Formats: sequence, C-alpha cells, structure tokens
Amino acid sequence: MALIADDFYIPTPTHPIVVSVADDPLSLLTSLPTLADRHAVSTRHLERLFKDDLGMSFVQWRTRRRLNRALMRIRAGATTPSAARSVGYSGSDGLVKAAGRITGLPRAVLTKNLATAIRDWREPPESFEAAAARSDSRATAAASSRT
Repeated sequence: MALIADDFYIPTPTHPIVVSVADDPLSLLTSLPTLADRHAVSTRHLERLFKDDLGMSFVQWRTRRRLNRALMRIRAGATTPSAARSVGYSGSDGLVKAAGRITGLPRAVLTKNLATAIRDWREPPESFEAAAARSDSRATAAASSRT
C-alpha cells in the first residue's frame, strides 16, 4: 500500500495561530486580512508568523496547499476545472499558472495532463547512465551467483 504524499512540500506548522489557519479548510478560500481578523492579529503579523514558522509566505503556503488538494481531487477522478474551483481558483487556468510558476513546466505540458506532468516533474526519468549502471550491477551479480 502506497503512502499518500503531497506533491509540493509544506513544513508542519508549530505556532498555534499558523496551525489553526492550516487546519481550517476555509483558509484556502479566505483572504489573509480576513484570517488575520479571525485570529485577532494584524495582517503583517500573520504574514510574519507564516514566514517564521514555515519558511514561506502565506501566499506561498496557500498556493502549495491549493495545488496539493487539487491534485488529490484530480487523481481521485475530478476534472481539472472542478478541482481548481474546489480550492479557490476560478477555473483550471489559475491552477495551471500556479503549477507552472512552481515547477517551471510549460503551460502546454501542464494543460495536457496536470497530475501526470507534476508526477513526472517530481520523479524525473532515470538517466541513461543510471540505467546502464543498474544493468551492469545486475549482470555482475548474476555472473557471480553462477560461479
């Protein structure tokens, strides 16, 4: 059984306010000023808390979180536009642009099959040299086991 892993790494928050925002499913759909008001802190303070706790801005965190959630939905059978809307984008265009900004992959590749393009980006194909070395080591092991 394979473990479910996020495509885009997000550190685990430790600060109570950041934990609260991260655990709130509506945080993906809510603006930073509104979230700051809910936690009785300034927008700037909440932004600093994210930067100090996670090493990334609120916007970077939310983008990664949205992409991870959308990709989970796509792999579960949702369409790309539906998955994009469910995490706060108005359609697949915003989701594809966000994925492109993080991965550097061209829009045409991401539009064709977003989930596959991201998976391939995370797990680049094995180089020829690595495949040849693996093949050579198997041949050597097989030859030595026959003697």
